[in-house]
Amino acid sequence: CTQVSQNDCNNAGGNFLGTRTSCDACPQIGACCFNNKTCTQVSQNDCDNAGGNFLGTSTSCDACPQIGACCFNNNICTQVSQSDCDNAGGNFLGTSTSCDACPQIGACCFNDGTCTQVSQDDCNASGGNFLGTSTPCTACPQVGACCFNDNTCTQVSLNDCNNAGGNFLGNNTDCADCPPPGACCFSTGMCTQVSRTDCDNAGGNFLGVGTDCIDCPPPGACCFGTITCTLVFRSECDNAGGNFLGVGTACDDCPGPATGACCVDGVCTQTTEAACTGDFLGIGVDCTPDICTSAPELVPLSCCLPDGSCMDLTPVDPNGPNPGQECLDLGGQPNVGLACSEVVCDDCDPNEPGVSLLFSNIFRGFVCGTGCPALIIASILGLVTMKIGYASRRRRRR
Repeated sequence: CTQVSQNDCNNAGGNFLGTRTSCDACPQIGACCFNNKTCTQVSQNDCDNAGGNFLGTSTSCDACPQIGACCFNNNICTQVSQSDCDNAGGNFLGTSTSCDACPQIGACCFNDGTCTQVSQDDCNASGGNFLGTSTPCTACPQVGACCFNDNTCTQVSLNDCNNAGGNFLGNNTDCADCPPPGACCFSTGMCTQVSRTDCDNAGGNFLGVGTDCIDCPPPGACCFGTITCTLVFRSECDNAGGNFLGVGTACDDCPGPATGACCVDGVCTQTTEAACTGDFLGIGVDCTPDICTSAPELVPLSCCLPDGSCMDLTPVDPNGPNPGQECLDLGGQPNVGLACSEVVCDDCDPNEPGVSLLFSNIFRGFVCGTGCPALIIASILGLVTMKIGYASRRRRRR
């Protein structure tokens, strides 16, 4: 400070305090530090008005604190001292560092639904999912309960749950909402631990909550007539209208169609009557050697009984021994090659044959008349008629 006139003070660049003022009235100055690393020697008022940091009266600019980049999670940066940066909750990179050195931050999403604004390195180190620089936390995918068949659960997004093979219950759901699993049994013998809904959708048999796969009942053969069969559980077979043979049974145990021997051109096959294109010998008849080549040609056998009635008996081989023996055993007269519809039986003598219908009207009065006067003639004609009828049937068969 000097004592001069106002003009001389102004010309010298000084601050004239007024006429008759003393140098003692001059304001005290000191270092005024700025964040751009500049400093001026001014009073505190001037320093405050200029937005600087006044270090105190008579301080030197050399005392200004060293500044550097102070980075914030909102991607903002200021050049301040370390103490000012720490007080503001920033990240001080060091003295003389530039804001360009601040790490770029973005949304770091976690499976529990939380999010922080950090750099990619910090996000990766904490096990989060970094969405990118300057991304907001509102961009984090919504998470919910992801339930697994082993009765475990994690809080993840829909995509992460699907990729892990879990069942996503929805955004903001809790693992406590996971449906309890149980044994889901399949007729193939396989079993999984899933919820009732998943089991029903897969076509399995859900045994109940908390059940184990060792509780699955073994399947068995479910027969549908003699046509089809499936291996299922008893309840499934009953619902389908099948015949359940029992636990552990196989489809080979199902009853087959009724078959018998079928002869076609001297060859025998075991088949059903409907499928036989030749001579079906009967249900239950087996194909034995020569059964088709040695089968005789059978003819009708009728029997005139002592009471004058007629009975058709089992067809016989006319060339076999005693073809009419069955009728003789009944005390009747056999008519080999003729059915009852082809003869008229009389009750005069059981030892005489019946009379053919061809001559019955001519001789009936004589045969059954008084004393049977035409017995001999009727007998001869009856025998002749039987032979004619038998020969005629054989010609028709040929």
